[in-house]
Amino acid sequence: MNNLRFRSAAVIYAAVAALLAACGGSQPPIGAPGAISPSRAIITHADRRGSWMLPEAKNDDLLYASNQSAADEGVYVYSYPKRKLVGELTGFSYNTPAGLCSDSKGNIFVTSGWLSSSGQFHGQIDEYAHGAVSPIETLSDPAAANGCAIDPTTGNLAVTNWAGQAGSYDHGDVAIYPNAQGTPTIYYTSTIYWYLYCAYDDTGDLFVDGYAEGGPYPLAVLPTGSTSFLNVTLDQESFEPGSLQWLNGDLLITGGTSNKSPIELYTVQISGTTGTIVEATTLKSKRRAAPLYAQFWTQGGSVIGPSHSDNRLEFWKYPAGGRPMRAIKGQPSTEFIGVAISLGSKSRRTREAAPR
Repeated sequence: MNNLRFRSAAVIYAAVAALLAACGGSQPPIGAPGAISPSRAIITHADRRGSWMLPEAKNDDLLYASNQSAADEGVYVYSYPKRKLVGELTGFSYNTPAGLCSDSKGNIFVTSGWLSSSGQFHGQIDEYAHGAVSPIETLSDPAAANGCAIDPTTGNLAVTNWAGQAGSYDHGDVAIYPNAQGTPTIYYTSTIYWYLYCAYDDTGDLFVDGYAEGGPYPLAVLPTGSTSFLNVTLDQESFEPGSLQWLNGDLLITGGTSNKSPIELYTVQISGTTGTIVEATTLKSKRRAAPLYAQFWTQGGSVIGPSHSDNRLEFWKYPAGGRPMRAIKGQPSTEFIGVAISLGSKSRRTREAAPR
């Protein structure tokens, strides 16, 4: 049995279906992402091979976009908001890049995971300095790493693991690395079986979502200083889970009802363990809707995320939504899955100087 590449949440639904049946384990719900068929064409972006970065990248705000194509997998780096390609991170081997997150220093974290020939899940998190081509830190994750987030109060790194520990196919969990280093502490809640994304609020509370074995959309919070998740009840629970981001005092959740319908960006006010949707922004696409399990990022007056055709990143006005106002097109084989913005030194200084 050859090594199987881990395609974020997607690979588990189809690529290991036979393994699940043999083990008698639970299988993802019908709404879970489908498998991505790798292209056989070897296509290099901008006719370059290996990791590279233009010198100007270190001074710019950067948009990082993970690409899961077997033909040219890696992370593309664009200047923001100009959308100029300024670099690419490669060499992930069987570690297929998935979720992305950044910290206050502008460092970017790339999660990846794969299923080995022995049926064990492995995960990895690579940390890059802003505009760098080589990781400054590589962390091992004992499961199938997907989303990530940095605690602004401690610097801790949270990683959502879609599947469970290596050597088993059980429900996923959350790995938290103190100060984004060393060995993680593992947390989980019984209400989420397959974990997708996570987000910290300004005080260090950690929100996670994913798929349950049945029932409504599952959302949970690990309060700062706590060791146990609490369920968060939403006033609307009829959508599929998507990415999470904390912005301006609210939790942003992307979700939808099917891959053929537009994505909705929900603005949720959190009060204790209750979430109230106060605004819903519809994100339409020229190429149908975006994949439900993709990661989106809101920055300034824009929402950025992959379109359903996978080889396009689309930009919507925020909070207006509607049709995309511009796009980035990758190679024909590109399969965008995650996005995050890393602020350059000038933007970081401006943010630090801003009154709070």
